[in-house]
Amino acid sequence: MRTGAIGRMGAIRGPLAALVAAGAVGAATPGAMAQADRPTMFIPHYYGLGGTVVSIVLNPDGSLSIIGTYPAGVWTTASALSPDGRYLAVSNAAGCDDGDCNFEDFRTFRVNADSTLVEVAYRKVPTTPLEVEWIDNDFVAVTVTDSSAGSKVSSYRFDRQANQIVLVETETVGGFCSALAVDAAARTLYTQDSFGQAIHRWQVDAAGQLTMEGSFPTGGVYPLDPLLSASGEWLYTAGGISSGRHAVGGYLVQAVGAPGILGFMNGAPFFSPGESPAYLAMTDDDSILFVGHGTDATVRSFLVDSETGALTSTGFSFDVGLQGTIGDIAVMGDKLIVTDDSTAIDGKYGAYVFQINPDGSFTQIGNILPTGTPRPEGRMAVWVPPAAPGCAPDLTGSAVMGQPGYGVPNGVLNSDDFFFFLAEYSLGNLAVCDLTATAVPGQPGYGVPNGVLTSDDFFYYLGLYAAGC
Repeated sequence: MRTGAIGRMGAIRGPLAALVAAGAVGAATPGAMAQADRPTMFIPHYYGLGGTVVSIVLNPDGSLSIIGTYPAGVWTTASALSPDGRYLAVSNAAGCDDGDCNFEDFRTFRVNADSTLVEVAYRKVPTTPLEVEWIDNDFVAVTVTDSSAGSKVSSYRFDRQANQIVLVETETVGGFCSALAVDAAARTLYTQDSFGQAIHRWQVDAAGQLTMEGSFPTGGVYPLDPLLSASGEWLYTAGGISSGRHAVGGYLVQAVGAPGILGFMNGAPFFSPGESPAYLAMTDDDSILFVGHGTDATVRSFLVDSETGALTSTGFSFDVGLQGTIGDIAVMGDKLIVTDDSTAIDGKYGAYVFQINPDGSFTQIGNILPTGTPRPEGRMAVWVPPAAPGCAPDLTGSAVMGQPGYGVPNGVLNSDDFFFFLAEYSLGNLAVCDLTATAVPGQPGYGVPNGVLTSDDFFYYLGLYAAGC
């Protein structure tokens, strides 16, 4: 699963989005000189004669520009960006092809503002690191996938000052674990076991130590490619060849400390017209889920119910080609990226770009871009720079309900904004007024919505208003 740089912000709208965006950009400022300043994808190329990572910029018109190709060992298989976009972690699955049957390459690249990469750290990790995900900007989780002895997951700390990758610990997952998902806000890591058909959740402490919180059986559906919604409420999985070859799992995420970690969505597993779901990607507002399939090599879209998370097939699809030729899929803002890892039948390979439409349709933009060394098969990482911060307490252009501009920020902070907030607060409008769990700066929950409207939210907004813009 990809952890997008815009992550949870994608599901937050209105004035709260301005608050979160302001915080995100502020936090990223120290690294502004070492993160791509344009939308960029990093695609691993799975190749026995020398794997690579290709850096590609997504231009405003939807076209693609290759920025650089960077050596990355043999059979490069997975990549992931740190939440601040400054570092790219890359793993390999060479088996014995690199002369070492027990250990694999694991690299970290620094990302420059022009989307170029510089390798800064390297170490060997146990076979086989099929998936890598950053837990936060300091710690990264890596699978030790082993179908015979049982899989494990390792936590590593990346020391940015010394440019070193340091093992924190390794925990046994069991079965066959080939994918991970991270909820950064809850500091939880999800692992999956395809053989045991189960999902596990681990709590991650400040030192990167992992503690198993619980497991959830998936009811006969393979839990491939687990994907968390941006809101953190839902988790989806691709069912592969299990359960009739057309299943997409859907689960309700339970809070940390609850009796269970997940629950089934009503109607799950959901039926996909495609065969063997394998790859998942979701729009930033949690409204559309895209599913790539292994057997028929189609990418299909599903509308997501905003209340329940349930999926409805739109009927829209794109056929990449021969069975097994989808390399990966990812969403970048209002664009869908699909990689084709084989020239079989149609003579094409590389990266496609599609415009995502509100009804779930997706329209190809231009031609496929050949991406260099054959087989762009690895797990890509994508980065969309955060939007510039707005004026958080600017909520409206009018304080009179029903008048033009009511509830629409206008770039001016005045008493209308204060009285607008007061009116919506009195109505119990969580979407506008649930801003924090505490009004005390520096305390846990400050500036984090908690689903409850209290005086803390009022005083938090009052502080924003008094600070001005």
